[in-house]
Amino acid sequence: MRAGKKKDHGSGVTGISILDERLHQSEYGVKHREALLSRMETKTLLSSATDKTAGLKFYPLSKHYTPVLKIQNFLFGFGSIIQSQSRKGSDPSAPDAAPCRIKPEWGFVREWNFQAATAQICALGLRKTKPNEKGASINGVIFPAPSDLNDFDKRENGYMRVVVPVEMVETLSWHVLPPDANVFAYVPYAPSVVEKYGVDPETGYPRCSGDKPPDGLDMKTEGPGLGLKPPSLSHPILQTYIDVVITGCLEYGEDFCREFIKTTFLWSPYWLNERTLSRRPWLHQKQYVKIDKLLREELGEELFLYRKLESE
Repeated sequence: MRAGKKKDHGSGVTGISILDERLHQSEYGVKHREALLSRMETKTLLSSATDKTAGLKFYPLSKHYTPVLKIQNFLFGFGSIIQSQSRKGSDPSAPDAAPCRIKPEWGFVREWNFQAATAQICALGLRKTKPNEKGASINGVIFPAPSDLNDFDKRENGYMRVVVPVEMVETLSWHVLPPDANVFAYVPYAPSVVEKYGVDPETGYPRCSGDKPPDGLDMKTEGPGLGLKPPSLSHPILQTYIDVVITGCLEYGEDFCREFIKTTFLWSPYWLNERTLSRRPWLHQKQYVKIDKLLREELGEELFLYRKLESE
């Protein structure tokens, strides 16, 4: 791995890329940092010096560098947050993410099943598997989160922050999660459940938020991932939403993208192509040819032809 020359991003670190700066606190990253600091202290790390034994090229760090504390919390993104631009749009300080896969044994599947209460669309959500139902793997990205997750909980109101056991996470790159890491995913409550339990007057946010259910909620019938609804005429799947997710998946390769399509369920004829100037998509979606090709090949021509323009 070669560290590239980048700007200081406010951490006191100069001369290395933000990916190296974050390193997702993998075991390799910690050792890499220790090696760099050791070389600085002994003044053996010269500008652009090459470590011949490890085959790695290092760049000098700021003398004011303070080691980053080990990150404990990580978030798993399975939809639009896969895309770097989308992830940083909701959180400008969001770090780089690593591709990963959640094992079927976790007990959830990804579907088009979240009929948003604030917009007439059907978004991606995680559904809890039924007894004796065979699960499916879920590919996505994992990225570091702050120790205090209150701001994330507020942003993901209407969702419960659910623990993903570390042993259920399969990383698809060189990153290694710390064995004591806390990995979370946000699983939606049914909109009817969110409405039933209302808003907390102290916080102004739905009681169905955060890592604990509201008082009186029956987790067996009203818990997150239960009672969710598929796409409908009033709540269709939107092509622009798909575009964001697919372009995000393509950041990690075509195979990763195909896996996403195959392990996402409830693709539906209620599918609206509302791209800007949708009859001339190349003006606003430069990757439309690749996106449509992948959807056709993985979903089949018959389902793809159900996609309708807004005028239809």
